[in-house]
Amino acid sequence: MLESLLSLSPEFWSGVMAGLLAESFVIVQAWLAFGDEFLIEEQMIGKDVERGVWFTVHGGMWSSMTIIPVVVGYVTAAYVDQWDAIPTGLNVAIA
Repeated sequence: MLESLLSLSPEFWSGVMAGLLAESFVIVQAWLAFGDEFLIEEQMIGKDVERGVWFTVHGGMWSSMTIIPVVVGYVTAAYVDQWDAIPTGLNVAIA
């Protein structure tokens, strides 16, 4: 089974890595929300925040966890062979 996974194309693995990178941004956001005490409802109530949406019920967080990494991974896997390193790196640095 491991051999069949390792035999997949480099484009596939580029897509997997890009999806995992996108996923890691959400994990960092969740960690920071926990530190700021905005991760779950009990934390916000403990800070006497009367209005607001805590991180775990925010729709943007769930789309960032489920939809965006898949799209990023697909686009990366489909088009990675058309990209040049220097212009792509500059675009990432600017963004």
